Amino acid sequence: MKGIQVIMICPSWGRKCGIAEYSKALVDELTAMGANVSVLPGNIWETSLSPGVARGAVTHFQFEYALYNPWTLSPVVRKLAAVGARFVFTVHDFHPAPSEHNMLLRGMPCYMIVHSEKTREALLSLGIPLSRISVIPMGARDYDPGDRRATRVKLGLQEHDKVVGFFGFALAQKGIVQLAEATKLLQGSYPGLKLFLFSTSPFFDEFAGVYLRSALAERRLLANVVIVDEYLPVDQVVKYLHAMDVIALPYGDSGFIGTSAAARVAMAARRPIITTDIPYFSDLKDEVFKIASQDPAEIARAVERVMQDSELVQRLIAACERYLRVNSWHAVAVKHMDLYRRISCSVPRSSESNSYQNVPANGRDIAPGVPEWAWQRVIERFGKAGVKK
Repeated sequence: MKGIQVIMICPSWGRKCGIAEYSKALVDELTAMGANVSVLPGNIWETSLSPGVARGAVTHFQFEYALYNPWTLSPVVRKLAAVGARFVFTVHDFHPAPSEHNMLLRGMPCYMIVHSEKTREALLSLGIPLSRISVIPMGARDYDPGDRRATRVKLGLQEHDKVVGFFGFALAQKGIVQLAEATKLLQGSYPGLKLFLFSTSPFFDEFAGVYLRSALAERRLLANVVIVDEYLPVDQVVKYLHAMDVIALPYGDSGFIGTSAAARVAMAARRPIITTDIPYFSDLKDEVFKIASQDPAEIARAVERVMQDSELVQRLIAACERYLRVNSWHAVAVKHMDLYRRISCSVPRSSESNSYQNVPANGRDIAPGVPEWAWQRVIERFGKAGVKK
C-alpha cells in the first residue's frame, strides 16, 4: 500500500536503546516500500503531534514502560481517539503487576502489536480483545559476518583459543557476572578460555559499565575477560560475535514478558547461542540452547556441552538462518503495511472513543520533560548500575 502516511512515535529515537534501533530498522524498510513515515522523538507531551495531522495518518507508538509517563500519554491518546484518528501501539514488553501503564493499555481503543504469543496472552489477561492484537515477530537483519579468522586475529585470538561472547547493555539482569563466574569455572577444561563482553552503558544509566567492571574486579573475574564498552554499529558487533565459539545471553527473569533484540543480532553472527529459559526468550525455540537458570555451574555445563557437540552447533546455526530468512525486516514491514491498511479502512466506533478514560492523575500536576519516575522504574527493573546486591 504505497503512499500511506505513518507517524512513528519513539521517545528514545537516536539514543543508545534497543527500541530506537528497532524503530529505525522498521522505518527504513517501510520507507523503502513507499510509505511516508514521519518520526516524532522525545517526550510525547512536547512533540508536534496534533489530532488534525494524525487524523489523516496511522500513528504508531513504540511502547515500553520506561519511555512514557502514563499521565501525559493518556490525554494525547484521548485526543486522538476523540477525532477518530487511527493509531496502533507496539507493546515491546509487558509486566503483569498492576500499574497505571496497564490501566492505560486495557482501555486503549486501538490495535496492538506484540512480538510473541506469550505477550499476546498477557494482553488478553488484561481483557484486551483478541481481534485487536496482532503478533508480528521482531525483525532480524542478515548481516555479512565477515572473515572469522581475520576477525579473531584482530581481537588478538590464536587459532585454537576458545572464547565465549556476550552482547547487550551492562545491566544486572543480563547475567554478565554469572557468565564471568562460569568462564572461570571452565578454566580447568579450557585453559585460557576468554570471555568477550560487547557491553556498554544504556542511555538511562551512564555509569552501569563502570559499576559492572568494579563488580567483576571485586570478584577477581577480570583476568580472562575482555570488555568492549563502545556503542558499536550492529554490523561490527555481528563480525565480532562471529569470531566467538559460543554466545551466551543468561538473562534473569525480572517478571517482564518480551523479546530480545540482542538475540537477533547474535543470530546474524551464525554462532551457537545459549539463553536462559525465561519469558523474554519464549518466542525462540530451535534457534537457541536453553538452560534453566543463571547459575554459573549451569551456564558452564551448557557452554561445555555446546563446544563439544558439533552436530548441535550446526542445528542451532541452521535454525538461526531459517529465522533470519522468514523474519527479515522486509517480511516484517509487509505485515505492518497490511495492518496499517486494515487500520486505515476501519471506522472507529464512537462508543469506543467516548468511553476511553484518562489515567487518573490522583490530583498531581505532572510537568513535562524527562520524568524521574521513568528512570526509577528502569532501575527497579534492571538493577542499579549492572549488579544487584
